[in-house]
Amino acid sequence: MQGQEDVLFALVTLSFDGRRELFFSKQLMAALKIMDKGYVSKNQRLKGSWAGAMGQTQFMLTSYLQYAINGSGKGQIDIWHNKADVFASIANYLRYEGWQTYLPWGTQVKLPIGFDIGFAGIKKKGKSVEQ
Repeated sequence: MQGQEDVLFALVTLSFDGRRELFFSKQLMAALKIMDKGYVSKNQRLKGSWAGAMGQTQFMLTSYLQYAINGSGKGQIDIWHNKADVFASIANYLRYEGWQTYLPWGTQVKLPIGFDIGFAGIKKKGKSVEQ
């Protein structure tokens, strides 16, 4: 799920909130750089969570600058709607953060018959990129 908050407004507020001013001030400066450099289209607002995490990758603004890449070859890097950009950016993040390709990413489990999926705490189902 992706947030629909205006990230710029959220970061301005959080930069002066008194709790994590330095962190959010860095994110605000990164947002201004993203807009100044034209990394997103001029008509596209930066949308994300109340704390600034953006797109399907949930990158903070400094992470967008560091890891987001153009996987589609279509110009701007769109981590909100473009699957190629989303997956290329996630792969780039994992590569730079030390992903080791020979290690398993998880462990397969088999749920018992009749298992109540409600125990997993899932209340809302997210939407796919196509939706």
